Amino acid sequence: MTLEELEKLDDEENEIALAIIALLISDSNKIKNSLKNEVGGWFRKYEVDGKYTFRQARMILTKRELREFNAKFGTKFKRLTRQSALRYTIQKSTAKLREKSHERLRSLADRLVEKEQTAFRVTLEDTDLTDNKWGEDNLSPAKRVDNKIDKFTVSLQTEVERVMYTSGNADTAEEEVDRLFLVLASAMGLLLTTERVAMSSFARANIYRMLGYNYYKFVALRDERMCKTCGALDGTVFPISAFMPGVTAPCLHPRCRCSTIGVR
Repeated sequence: MTLEELEKLDDEENEIALAIIALLISDSNKIKNSLKNEVGGWFRKYEVDGKYTFRQARMILTKRELREFNAKFGTKFKRLTRQSALRYTIQKSTAKLREKSHERLRSLADRLVEKEQTAFRVTLEDTDLTDNKWGEDNLSPAKRVDNKIDKFTVSLQTEVERVMYTSGNADTAEEEVDRLFLVLASAMGLLLTTERVAMSSFARANIYRMLGYNYYKFVALRDERMCKTCGALDGTVFPISAFMPGVTAPCLHPRCRCSTIGVR
């Protein structure tokens, strides 16, 4: 495969990533709108004079409210404060988001494998790209998604509670949900774009080994956006045994646009 053909393949795989990111943002917006209704509903139900007071937040759910809550979520709580019920509601929503994020990540990995196999006319044996560890933190793409959702869940719970404690109203709480989901959408977009490059690298390294390549060349996209790190590695030939995304192979950093080409 020529360098021009590899650049075209990378462009096509990047387009796949962007399309899947758009689907994940759509998933996220549906979950966000549902959660906004839940959060706004809680605040409006218990707010006093347009405010949700600390006392209201700490009150125990009535027997009727608890029955309705347990029926809705399939839980068996015997005692629950309004504050805890709201935290649980947020947690259930972000659990759905986690599931959708992993679903989209797996879809991206599968599409990348299909593109690589078609381009190189081979069949990869190990096609699960979501568990390959790489980078300074030595984490897999799947684990990074989990970490991102975990931090988001804590931030969302904290900010909604902050609105409670500062006597904010339902509109303020809904605005915080909007703001944090917007931040998450940007972060997840950057994460999947970055992981796309790393997963493509892992797939390509396996293909090079299958095709009998003993070496590979690091190829940077030489334009005004090329960073010093990638520029310094451009053209360097490594033994295939030294292949390590984040160190000797893409992805070296977020939004990395570099690639590799096999060398016999």
